[in-house]
Amino acid sequence: MQENNVIKFAKDRRGIAALIVVAIIGAAALIMAFSASWFGIVDLDTGYVAKKGEETGALADGCMENAMQRIRFDVNYTGETLSIGTGSCIISVVVNGSNRTITVNATSGIYSQGLTVGVTLSGNVITVNNWQEN
Repeated sequence: MQENNVIKFAKDRRGIAALIVVAIIGAAALIMAFSASWFGIVDLDTGYVAKKGEETGALADGCMENAMQRIRFDVNYTGETLSIGTGSCIISVVVNGSNRTITVNATSGIYSQGLTVGVTLSGNVITVNNWQEN
């Protein structure tokens, strides 16, 4: 009778080893799945930030173009605050004879973009001397 008990215990040990192997493989698969989903979330966040940065940059460019058009038609233009969609721009113009320094600060949510442009005004012709992002 004791021989049957020895054989029974040996079979049980093989089952436990198989169970441990399955648990280790399952844990490894879970870790890989978690890592893949985490990298996906980080990639989505990076894409969102890049998109918002592009939108704010486009807003700043648009406000700068508006400021140059306004200077072209009104030499006494000194700036304004514009609200466009969910963003806004603060435009300021410093006059030095026929030269103008235009500064734009665009904000959309928590994102912001600054531009400083030096122009020369000759009649209604504007010549851009420098363009710098801040």
